Formats: sequence, structure tokens, C-alpha cells
Amino acid sequence: MNKKKFLNPEKGIEEYYTERLIPELITVKDVDDLIVVNHYWEDSDGELWVDFENPDENLAKAFDAYRSRKGFMTPQELKKLLENLHISVRDFAKNLGISYSVVSQIQNNQRVQTLYQENLFRSAQKEYEEKGVLQNRVKNDYITDLLNESEKTPWNPSNMYSKTQRGSNSFYLNRSLGDVV
Repeated sequence: MNKKKFLNPEKGIEEYYTERLIPELITVKDVDDLIVVNHYWEDSDGELWVDFENPDENLAKAFDAYRSRKGFMTPQELKKLLENLHISVRDFAKNLGISYSVVSQIQNNQRVQTLYQENLFRSAQKEYEEKGVLQNRVKNDYITDLLNESEKTPWNPSNMYSKTQRGSNSFYLNRSLGDVV
């Protein structure tokens, strides 16, 4: 049995803990029968604590088991794909049309991708393997059009809002971006 002394911030004391590896049945998203060997530290009262130095360790194991079961790309595979493409997480996410923070969380094993996101990742991987590059998927969209238009038209506070056609006192946004961007 491995013992280690930790400062428990919740109890406010430093004491010895005994390491425990416990197989547990867990659920991640739609899979409810994953067996994962989780890592805990047991205090003198028999209470189990997650690792004080790596509190997300068991969560990462759960995500790994889920990805393995589903055949999803691992965070390491996603990182390798981005390295091979010589592209940043931000540019990769923008290219796929998904949030930068979502891709970053998946890459750092803080989130599990959806099937839709996995399909985008696999499509990008296949494109890299076939062509050696990732072509731009996101074409000129509504936001880009607004940004381009706002660069042509100087900002004027009177253009920002206009009355509704009924002449009521309610207002709606006429130019959604203006010079703010």
C-alpha cells in the first residue's frame, strides 16, 4: 500500500493518505456500462478523496474509456493532426465552423466530442491524409459580410438604431456590429 502525506484544503490539515485503485461502473453521455479503475486517496476516517495534485485524473480516464468504446479520436491524435496540418487550434476550429473553446477543451481532455464534432475531425484527418492540407470550409458568411460592410460605412450613432415600422417606442438593432468589432 502506497501512503503519502497531503495537505487537505477542505479539512485544513496535513495527514497521511493511503492510495486506492477502485474499479467502478460509470456513465459518460450515452454509455452507461464503462468500467474504469479510478484512483483515490483514503484518509484515516476511510473517506476517499480524488488526487489533490491531479483532481481531473478520474474524469480523464472516463473520457478515455468513452472515446475508446466509441472509436473516437483521442486528444493526442487531435493534437498530432493539428501539428501535421501546421495549424492552430483557433484556425482549425474556425475552419470546421465550431467553437475554439470546444476544440481546446477536447484537445486538453476536458470535454468529450459529440459525434458531429468527431465526424468533422475525421473528415479533416482524411483530407490531410489525401491532400496534405486542410481546405477552408467556412465561406463568406453573414458575419463576414457584416464586417466587410462595416469597414466601408463609417459608424454613425443615428444609424445604429431605428424605430419599427409601426412607429412605436420600441427599437431594433439596425447594424449589429458597427465599429465595435
